[in-house]
Amino acid sequence: MTRAYVALGANLGDRERTLRAAVDALAAEDGIADADEIVVYCGSGVSACVNLLALAVAGRPDAKLYPGSWSDWCARGLPVERG
Repeated sequence: MTRAYVALGANLGDRERTLRAAVDALAAEDGIADADEIVVYCGSGVSACVNLLALAVAGRPDAKLYPGSWSDWCARGLPVERG
């Protein structure tokens, strides 16, 4: 199965859904902590809340949630990246 994600986004992949794992994963990604704007998403906006909380714990309380997430993005026919 080919992975796809929101164009202009970074795909952090499937991670263990715990706060500690999310904080560790975000800290390990080059450039994520220093990005001007961070918007997290998942399939429908629910699971991404773990990443949103992890970002706040990691010092980025300004990160945002895309509530419609992947479902909304695809329904609108917006561009996606594959790979």
